[in-house]
Amino acid sequence: MQRQAEVSAHSEETGSAQAEALNRSTVVLVVGMHRSGTSAAAGILQRLGVALGSDLLAARPDSPKGYFEHRRLVEGNEAILARLRRTSTDLRPFPASWHASPGLGDQREQLKKFLRTEFSGQAVWGLKDPRICRLLPFWIPLLRELTPNLKILLVARNPYEVARSLEARDQLPMEHGQMLWLQHVLEAELKTRLLPRSVLLFEDLLRDWRGEMRRIAAELDLPVLADTTGASAEIESFLTRELRHHTAPTNLTREGPLSQETQRVYQALSAWVTGEATAEEFRARSREGTKLLEAAASMWAPLSERLEASEQEALERRDEIRRLHEELQRIGELAERVGAERDVARDALNDSMVDLTVLRDEAEGIRSDLDWARGQLSRSEEARQRAEDALAWAYQTRSWRITAPLRFATALGRKWSR
Repeated sequence: MQRQAEVSAHSEETGSAQAEALNRSTVVLVVGMHRSGTSAAAGILQRLGVALGSDLLAARPDSPKGYFEHRRLVEGNEAILARLRRTSTDLRPFPASWHASPGLGDQREQLKKFLRTEFSGQAVWGLKDPRICRLLPFWIPLLRELTPNLKILLVARNPYEVARSLEARDQLPMEHGQMLWLQHVLEAELKTRLLPRSVLLFEDLLRDWRGEMRRIAAELDLPVLADTTGASAEIESFLTRELRHHTAPTNLTREGPLSQETQRVYQALSAWVTGEATAEEFRARSREGTKLLEAAASMWAPLSERLEASEQEALERRDEIRRLHEELQRIGELAERVGAERDVARDALNDSMVDLTVLRDEAEGIRSDLDWARGQLSRSEEARQRAEDALAWAYQTRSWRITAPLRFATALGRKWSR
């Protein structure tokens, strides 16, 4: 009991020390739509001294330089979306007050414990996962519990390029990709208005990453980002033009009204970043985008519900197919066992037939020997009978009677000689 109490006290002291250390730190939350350059931005932050954790997702062909997303963070966000019955490509709004749901309490505590363990002792650390754009009502209060120094870096890219990239990677229709861009960018911008933040355009990052880092460092009061000298060569090697596989055409008038509207929102965002437009002008345009998004979501909802029902039916059928496959496999294994036993029985039968043939031949030989013995016995019996008949005849002859005294005297002499 005393040992348990000591362990418990040590654990509490460790947790308290981690909490205090994290409270003095600064966290940079990198938000932005998928395929928007968030990985490139996070990769530069890491090289400039922002800790991203020890278990980052491995690079893949669609992101050969890496994602810079902590595995535990992605798993937690996926779990939250699953409990809300949503996916990262779902256009439907979340339920009211979803972020305060008691059903997410365990995830909240697990994620706080993970962050304390992973980033305690780091002066500046960061999190990056595009899913956070839609989960900001959950993440902002959670991070504010850990540290008051929360900074936002919103990364944006031309929606046409994002949609093309999603189409190439995930076979997602262009229209769907552009609506997702609207959803992620507008929600991220709206939910972070009261926090220290900076907006980074992917094209500007590729054009002048040093200047952009200095600007972000000033806007977020993060001196660590301003000193690029030591990591310059490494960042130059990391930030290649290969990161940009898709480029928007200069004229999108033939791409349809959706492309034109998302372009207007992006242009307003770009003008706001460069100082050519005010925040209010951008928000006016974003309200138009929000109306379009709400209209799309209202049409998406019944389609998504039917899709969910179809997916559930597909899962059930897949389970049934798997069950039938397992049953078929069991039948196959049973058939193999029966076949093996049949082969053993056939071999045993064949051996028995050989043994029976041998026994039959041996019995035939014995029968022949027995017949021969019977013949011999019969002939012996005939010979004995003839001898008895001859002896009886001899007893009846005159010579036998005449020589009787002689035989008696001979026998008597033999007796006395002994």
